[in-house]
Amino acid sequence: MRTLSPLSVFVGLLAGCPAAPVVCTTEARGSVNLTVVDEAGAPIDGAVVTYTAVGTDAVPCDDTGDGQWVCGWEVDGGMTIDVSAPGYQAERMTVDVDMDADQCHVIPQDKTVILVAEYTTCTSQPNSAQVTVVGASGEALTGVSVRWGFSETDGLPRDCVEKPDLTWTCAEDQSGMINLYAVADGHGEEVTSVELQAEGPCDPDIEAVILTLDWLPD
Repeated sequence: MRTLSPLSVFVGLLAGCPAAPVVCTTEARGSVNLTVVDEAGAPIDGAVVTYTAVGTDAVPCDDTGDGQWVCGWEVDGGMTIDVSAPGYQAERMTVDVDMDADQCHVIPQDKTVILVAEYTTCTSQPNSAQVTVVGASGEALTGVSVRWGFSETDGLPRDCVEKPDLTWTCAEDQSGMINLYAVADGHGEEVTSVELQAEGPCDPDIEAVILTLDWLPD
């Protein structure tokens, strides 16, 4: 008869024993630890941060101060996080949160969202036409008058503002198609059209226009 060794008997007993139950701690872990800053790395006051898990509505994240947020507690799976603040472009990110090996807690994800200002601070001039008036033969001009209007039928041409460098600023802070009119002593009137259209508040349309005046016929 074959005799089993004590080691074999011990291993067999272990194989037949049920696995020890997993004991989870009572802590609650944040699913996503989020930092919200501006382009200079400074925390943003007044941000609104929410997350949406699969099959749920948007839930506010918890503001823990100094630009720090916790989105979800023990929420695993895919999450969509939306961040907005007054004066900044809104941002959205997606995060996948996994559970640890014991399936007790999530593995927290550390993320940073950088919000970009809607408009960069700038010191720009408004839309305008900057007009220079010259003689056809390079002669000096006297009695120069420069005016502008929205159309030939406007009927109300406005005076442009003469600057110290002998140029004129016309249609300041206006948009659209305008006409420019220039005359001088002994010279005929010159008329041209330009369109003023800014790309944005920090990108004004400043049109440089040269009006060349011919001598009046004798």
